[in-house]
Amino acid sequence: MIRFGVDFGGTKIEAAALDIDGRFVARVRGATPPDYPDRLDATREVLAEAERQAGVVATRVGVGGPGSPSPVSGLMRNSNSTVLNDRPFPADLARVLARPVRYANDADCLALSEATDGAGAGADVVFAVILGTGVGAGVAVGGRVLQGPNGLAGEWGHNPLPWPRDEERPGPACYCGAHGCIETWLSGPALAADLAAGPRAAGATPLDAPAIVRAAEAGDPACRAALERHAERLGRSLATVINLLDPDVVVLAGGLSQLPGLAGRLPSLWTPWVFGASPTQDPARFRHWSPVTLVRPGLVPFFVVQGTGDNLVPHRQTRAFVDRLRAQPGQQVFYLELPGAPHAFEVFHSLRAEAAASAVHRFCSSIVARQMARDLTEGPATPSDHGSAAVDDRIDAETR
Repeated sequence: MIRFGVDFGGTKIEAAALDIDGRFVARVRGATPPDYPDRLDATREVLAEAERQAGVVATRVGVGGPGSPSPVSGLMRNSNSTVLNDRPFPADLARVLARPVRYANDADCLALSEATDGAGAGADVVFAVILGTGVGAGVAVGGRVLQGPNGLAGEWGHNPLPWPRDEERPGPACYCGAHGCIETWLSGPALAADLAAGPRAAGATPLDAPAIVRAAEAGDPACRAALERHAERLGRSLATVINLLDPDVVVLAGGLSQLPGLAGRLPSLWTPWVFGASPTQDPARFRHWSPVTLVRPGLVPFFVVQGTGDNLVPHRQTRAFVDRLRAQPGQQVFYLELPGAPHAFEVFHSLRAEAAASAVHRFCSSIVARQMARDLTEGPATPSDHGSAAVDDRIDAETR
């Protein structure tokens, strides 16, 4: 079975076809036109090309995009692509494509995908952020998207920038009618506007986000300062999410998620604003209060511990998670299975491999203690080698 989907973004429209195992058999991308009728036609064109490449005609199409249709009127609302608002976009797509269309918020799609078999696989609470033309987020709890009765869950980009400084008040005007929304500080256009408002040379050419990165890497001090402000504001903004949801995982996606070094720095940037957090906090406690993984995590060493229960079959999603981390160029990942231990799944990371390894040892030792207590009261379910000496040996082998 071939399934077709469309990613409808502010700057690009991409159609894809996936086989039953989730592998791409076609991918087609086109630019997003400015006008509403042209956007409908562009969607039809990229889908037709994807069908041609896949050799199959789609009987129905899933579409992920900004905003969401009102459950009452069916009209779009809350889309940063404002040309969609107050229009029956899903119904118009179904008419133009001449087949059923199921529309969902793109950040909700991201959260569900990552919670199922991505960076948040096996995690209870996943907060998935899109940093692109707009700023949005989705929430997945227990492997299911949390939408709320009004479909507003995760609309983090339209809360005000937290802990604003004097120069950040009242903040830029937002299309939603408010000032100082997180989106007006953290989106791609917002980064460009922040640079333009700063102390650059008179008549300097306006730069978009990729150009700002290139200029910063070439040593431009104004561009470096703009990226630093963006990162610091993102840390503040995510701290409010951590204080409210305490998610297991924060996933970063969208074009600006790829800003060099951004993901690896975030824990140190949100720490000052997270309730009860300390920069010197033990990594095991760090696991309790903060997210444990990020898309594109940089070069921070990751330690993954998986209990295999009463058999030696490793958890499929955990192994997929480890494989994704190891696919990152230069990423250190240490994977440890504990036969006979409960089906626990824990991740530790620290800027210092030694600190994370120490936290892993304490965690494994606690599993050993719980297992020994169970064995004493109920009898061992199966022979295992998860005594403390074996844990020491296996951690040493992984960290050499």
